[in-house]
Amino acid sequence: MFQTPPPTAAAAHVHSSRCLSPEELGKRTDKFQRRYWVKVGAPESPPQDARSCSKALEEMHGDVSARSLAPWRYRMNRDVDRFPPDIAFAECLCQGCIIDQREDLSYNSLPVMVQLMVLSRSLCPSDPDKYVITKDSIHVPVACTCVVPRS
Repeated sequence: MFQTPPPTAAAAHVHSSRCLSPEELGKRTDKFQRRYWVKVGAPESPPQDARSCSKALEEMHGDVSARSLAPWRYRMNRDVDRFPPDIAFAECLCQGCIIDQREDLSYNSLPVMVQLMVLSRSLCPSDPDKYVITKDSIHVPVACTCVVPRS
């Protein structure tokens, strides 16, 4: 009574992934870079530093990550089977927030998350010299913010 019709060739194509040569993979990732990542405005390689909460307390100048009440630093997250392979992840430097030039633990520093689209590659099941790519969405911490703890 509630039978679904057999899939059409077009519908089957949507669900199957095509195996790509390394050259085709390069073209696809270049196109993805131009269409998506350029619009996102993600930094290619932000400065990484070894700041700590106590060091951030002393400085409180420079870019917004250093002047924030919830300062953060960046570390590069690398996944060779993802495009882009390197994405900057923000790490909160303090557990609390910097209030009146000291860390106040009655507040919390929490990461601000955004959802970004990436391409993931895997080996083609029928040809190990080719790849299958899929669009994936990942959550990336981009900054930190100061919040009142949950009650």
